[in-house]
Amino acid sequence: MEVAEGPPSDNTIFATLASVNGAEVDAGRIAQERAADTSVRAFAGDMVRAHTELQRHAEQLAAKLELAPQPLAEDTIQAKAAVAETTLNAARGAAFDRAYVRGQVEAHDNAVRMLRNAQGAAANPALKELLRGTIPKVEQHLRRARELQRRLGGGT
Repeated sequence: MEVAEGPPSDNTIFATLASVNGAEVDAGRIAQERAADTSVRAFAGDMVRAHTELQRHAEQLAAKLELAPQPLAEDTIQAKAAVAETTLNAARGAAFDRAYVRGQVEAHDNAVRMLRNAQGAAANPALKELLRGTIPKVEQHLRRARELQRRLGGGT
């Protein structure tokens, strides 16, 4: 999450969660169709399911709290996701797998930092709890992505 001056509002945190989860689902769907490696394809399927579920929980909580997501003027998450999608669409075979997994390592590393920052900034206790429960899940995604990256020879 690219944070503007001052801490993000709860509405902005919900909007950022939607951007992150949407980008993960979109990338995962592409990888489910195009990944050459079965482990990469399985990971992508897991990301689609996990981030769809995380978004469902966030939407339910936002509705319960009567908060409307309020994105930042410039959604850098979606901008980065569009660039990543272009890169993925140009890659084939093992190069696609490495590009997807490299993007997943970067995205989940950024997401963990964003979640920790958002947890500290969140005003609503229920939102803080949602974030607290989400962090270990995203850290697990990051560990899995790094392991895939090592196995595929795509860097550290």
